[in-house]
Amino acid sequence: MIEVSSQLENAQRTIREMGASLAEARIMAKRGARPVSMPVAQPVEDEHLLPEDEMQTDEAESAKSSSLAEKMTDKNERNAIGAMRHCFQALSRKPDDLSQLNELSSQVQSFADRARKSGQGVLHRVSAAFASLLQELYELPEQITPLMLRTLNQTIDFLAALLKERDLERRVKLATARIYAVDDDRSVSEMITEGLKSVGLKSKVTTHPSAAVAELSGSRYDLIILDVQLPDLDGFELCTHIRNMALHAETPIIFLTGNASQENRIESSLRGGNEFLAKPFNIQELAIRALTLIIKSQVKMS
Repeated sequence: MIEVSSQLENAQRTIREMGASLAEARIMAKRGARPVSMPVAQPVEDEHLLPEDEMQTDEAESAKSSSLAEKMTDKNERNAIGAMRHCFQALSRKPDDLSQLNELSSQVQSFADRARKSGQGVLHRVSAAFASLLQELYELPEQITPLMLRTLNQTIDFLAALLKERDLERRVKLATARIYAVDDDRSVSEMITEGLKSVGLKSKVTTHPSAAVAELSGSRYDLIILDVQLPDLDGFELCTHIRNMALHAETPIIFLTGNASQENRIESSLRGGNEFLAKPFNIQELAIRALTLIIKSQVKMS
């Protein structure tokens, strides 16, 4: 009885295996596929290699990316700018509609990716910084103020203007650009340095206006950032001294202040300032303003 039972179990097992094989064969026949042989084990050092079909997929993606890079044409990028403006207009009407902010961020990131793949370093630097700002605003929507919306609009216009410029890579020298900042608050000084570093800009910071006068009178910089509330000599007075220096008669200047009154804004313009940011400021916004002013100055854009 034991032997018969054992034979019966073996027979049932054989039937199940045959049934499974038959079912598999039917499925393969319907798909028109061939049976797949067992893969050969790869050595440990080759475990990071992709299967051939995945490698082919990556090659296809690479070819697709190259195709996108080649398509960074005036027409396509004008359309991209138009899409950005459409998103911005919708966002400006409803600043709390984060779907529009997200769409704008996506448009700008795609633009930055195409610029990078096409070797357009200047366009990539500006649009990548812009994308970072938009992503930060998505996380902190309370920072979407009328003044911030103004920055977004101006940045889109700046990207559009850059598309019309030729030989940007030859004319713009961001790698050698130098920025000088004056702020007696060390925490703010660190924020300035980090913000500029995030977009690849080098900076030097001092807390003393007298040190700034000595340094700037003998050294050329591409951008100057001044706090308005400084000891001994306020930012407006310091700006007047700087504008009287031959080296910095036309150097772009950004004012930072905790008092963003209309009176201070007017005074900053009268003293020769190019931009005005209220504290606390967004460091990504400062970075974009810095990039914009430096590029405009080097290319002689109005």
